[in-house]
Amino acid sequence: MIKSILIISLLLTLLLLTSVNSYAQFIPWNKDRPLTWDDFKGKKPHKSRFAAATASFIHYKLDRYSEDSIDVKVYCLFIAKKSWKRSKTPNAYLLKHEQLHFDITELYTRKLRQSFDDYQLEHGHNSASKLKFSLISQRNRRSWHHCQNKYDRQTKHSLRRAVQEKWNKKIAKQLEEFSGEEKRLSI
Repeated sequence: MIKSILIISLLLTLLLLTSVNSYAQFIPWNKDRPLTWDDFKGKKPHKSRFAAATASFIHYKLDRYSEDSIDVKVYCLFIAKKSWKRSKTPNAYLLKHEQLHFDITELYTRKLRQSFDDYQLEHGHNSASKLKFSLISQRNRRSWHHCQNKYDRQTKHSLRRAVQEKWNKKIAKQLEEFSGEEKRLSI
């Protein structure tokens, strides 16, 4: 009997630790909770010449509650286990560069929310379908990737400090312009 209780307790503890660990691998974007180097839990690729990398993504979920109502949730998430840093190079300046990658993802998360909302206002809830939302999402994803690449290209992966500062201001301004989309998780 005691042996069974111990085994069940051990299994429940392992299940709880696994749940906590899998949640900790994703960090939602929050203006009051910037990234820290401790969030970068991934392993650096052997052949990478870069000092760090931020892995983030935009996730959306559609739920149809009735013919005239669709619930859309859109999230910006940081992937801790795929984000990495070199052990010798982390500093506050580089962390700010990596944070801006995450901020760009949040910006495009807000733009996606707005695009979904605009589509439903223009076409109505009845015409919304998973395929149409998928096409909107794909267009947004292409723009997001283009922006991320342009950011790294223009800043030379943070090496051009004056250009980096311009990007910091540009993205902060755009996040402010889309601030109405920050807290709104559904439409």
